[in-house]
Amino acid sequence: GSMVSTQSTGSFILEHLTITIELCEMKIFVLLLSAALQVSVLGGKISPSCSNILDEAGLSEDFNFNIAHRMHSLTLEDIRYYFEKDATEDNGIPTVNFNLAKNAPRVLPNAYLYGYDQDFNTIALRHLDEVLRNMNKPDFGITNFSTLEQIVHTFHMAELWNNAKKYYNQLKQAPPSEEVCQCVADVEENGVMAALQLLALKIKYPGITSGKDEDPATMPQYDVQYNVAYNYRFKKNGDIKDFNFEGDEDDVLKRAREQLVDGDEGMAKHLEEEGGWEYWKQVMKDMDE
Repeated sequence: GSMVSTQSTGSFILEHLTITIELCEMKIFVLLLSAALQVSVLGGKISPSCSNILDEAGLSEDFNFNIAHRMHSLTLEDIRYYFEKDATEDNGIPTVNFNLAKNAPRVLPNAYLYGYDQDFNTIALRHLDEVLRNMNKPDFGITNFSTLEQIVHTFHMAELWNNAKKYYNQLKQAPPSEEVCQCVADVEENGVMAALQLLALKIKYPGITSGKDEDPATMPQYDVQYNVAYNYRFKKNGDIKDFNFEGDEDDVLKRAREQLVDGDEGMAKHLEEEGGWEYWKQVMKDMDE
């Protein structure tokens, strides 16, 4: 089960989704981590290296990718609903831009106020409205996802955030050390921003890192789509922090196809029949183990 045990050492063994907040500067900086992490309230002598500090704190080597995935589609309304009701528009939580227009910034500096329809009393209908009121816009959301698939993705993320709430409250009561906070919050150095940039690239140009010869710009519509399961195989070929995600989008795409190959060909099945749903459902359940 999803249990949090508090030990005398001040450690938390967090199964599934966890959240660290940057209490170091007393502002909310929500970072969503993933399965089976141990976040310690460290004491005594600590190595000055952030890499060592995070390792000693028990964070998974993939924590930057897990953070990027959990935070990528957060809106300010979601933060206020699940975590901090007083969060502001200047929240410092980078997110993927829903606007897929060419050369639009793929990553935004803050989770922005989306404009949920507050006439709906449940978050489910607010999320449904978020998708359906944009269903005719070709440059919105996730490339090659059908309306049904965008709805499922939105509900999938809501499930993760809902699961995270109790861990957020646990960590507010007994936060990690200042050193751990500072290292986790340094998203440029610890690879969180690079992982988010890669995720944004895959959402906008699915198949870009597959290693296949097709130019994503000329791929048949609905041929390849972002893989909600994501993977980390490319890491064996280098550190994504060394990749420059800035500049003209055509140049970024050209370099990504050469330097970020990980074999990711997207979701294996579309949501067109019951078998497709069984596949998607298992993918989502596997991510929450």
